[in-house]
Amino acid sequence: MCIRDRGNSAVTVDDFAQGGHGGEMNGGTGMGGSGGAASSTAVGSNAGTELVRVTANARGGMGGQGGGIGQSAGAGGTAMANATGTSTGGAQVEVSTSILGGRGGDGATPGAGGASVLIDSVSGSTAGHLLLSQEAIGGSGGRSTVGAAGGVASSELTTGNLLGGQLTGTATAIGGIGGGGTKNGGTGGSANASIELTGAGKVDVTANATGGEGGISVEVGGDGGVATVGTVKGTSTGGGDVTVTANVTGGNGGRGPSFGVGAAGNGADVDLNNVVDGSTTGNLTLRQVATGGDSGVILEGTSGTAGDASSYLVRRIDGIVVPALLFVDVEAFGGNGGFGPTSGIAASGAIADATAIAENNEGSV
Repeated sequence: MCIRDRGNSAVTVDDFAQGGHGGEMNGGTGMGGSGGAASSTAVGSNAGTELVRVTANARGGMGGQGGGIGQSAGAGGTAMANATGTSTGGAQVEVSTSILGGRGGDGATPGAGGASVLIDSVSGSTAGHLLLSQEAIGGSGGRSTVGAAGGVASSELTTGNLLGGQLTGTATAIGGIGGGGTKNGGTGGSANASIELTGAGKVDVTANATGGEGGISVEVGGDGGVATVGTVKGTSTGGGDVTVTANVTGGNGGRGPSFGVGAAGNGADVDLNNVVDGSTTGNLTLRQVATGGDSGVILEGTSGTAGDASSYLVRRIDGIVVPALLFVDVEAFGGNGGFGPTSGIAASGAIADATAIAENNEGSV
């Protein structure tokens, strides 16, 4: 934990924690130890106009290797971080957290990648510009005959700026990479992000979710992890401009065999249906971007399937809070086909479908 108050001067706080690695079985028979958990907390403040920057990072420990038939490797450790920044003098305040789950250990039963979950891990206040960012990354799965799944990642943020300044916030979740396998690669970890910010001035909101990549294999590559978002919303109670963005990317399929018979992993589909929202009497911008995962690379065997992408957004304004201008941006990108086999048919690119409908019965569109 790190806490710093520097009066009117600039403040920089940087805190980091690393969990210990689990013990391994070296030539014997038994279970590997789990990776240690890690927690980081950082607090910074001042009363002047100089920058306040607060960062807390944590990384879970790696799981230990198991030994012997039927024995389990250790799971990757979890991580947690919290950060708060304040300026009573109206300075710009930047607050961020980032956590990474530990890698699962290798063994007959491989260890799972450490899950990463952040809920309201950043906060702050200033009459100036408050920038908040939190990032959760799942740990990689352990290796075995069948690789372990990558760790799940979840990033949820609901907050505001009590001192009324401009507010910018980002919630990011990235699923862990699936473990490698001699028969099957592990599935990439799933990712989910959600964010809801409320301020009196200008408000910018971004949710990023990316599924983990499937594990590599000499037979069948793992499939990419699923990516989703929950609530993605921004509100300005004082008529400030509001921009709300959701970026969702499916996990890429894992690499397949370079010889023999097998298959590459499939990229994950992404389907977004009215996931962004906002409220203001100023200008309102809504962006929604869906990107399918790429199929895995393969030199011999069957190509994987690239992930489809669909992004659909309908926004009709006809109520009490009416924006002066409504701007809607909807995008979809199909996943790319992976490099194909030395003979046969390479994977096709995936389908993309984007639909945007906007009506502002009182203002401009």
